[in-house]
Amino acid sequence: MGMAPNADLLNYNPFDETLSTNWTDLTRGIEWLIDRDARVLNMSLGLPGTTFASGWADVFARRKVRDNTEDAVFVFAAGNDGYTQTFNIDWTNSRGVDSLLIVGSVDPAGHISFFSNRPGNACFTVNGQCQDGFRLMD
Repeated sequence: MGMAPNADLLNYNPFDETLSTNWTDLTRGIEWLIDRDARVLNMSLGLPGTTFASGWADVFARRKVRDNTEDAVFVFAAGNDGYTQTFNIDWTNSRGVDSLLIVGSVDPAGHISFFSNRPGNACFTVNGQCQDGFRLMD
């Protein structure tokens, strides 16, 4: 219960002994998982003051990650600070917007929880432009 039957579960912990991490270790972890044919990657790794941090653009610009976005789904936790994102993410050198799923919390009635971070009108921009379907909420 709670996991697909016959699914293999892989785990990568990017945190060091101080319970912190960085973009290099996060990228290393995603590449490690991709090397092992992971196709659904769940990442509950938020930064305060963001719903989706701009540093992810560099991760998704990495060749191994970029080249595997069509074969995988990347699930990101929006966060629990009640924050609404007001800035865009430059996605010019990255791919895979269709492979991203940013999730938040809803109450039993299906309304966004007061504490859940929200995407606002922020967008994954390419060459400064927001294309159809590229808003974080999409």
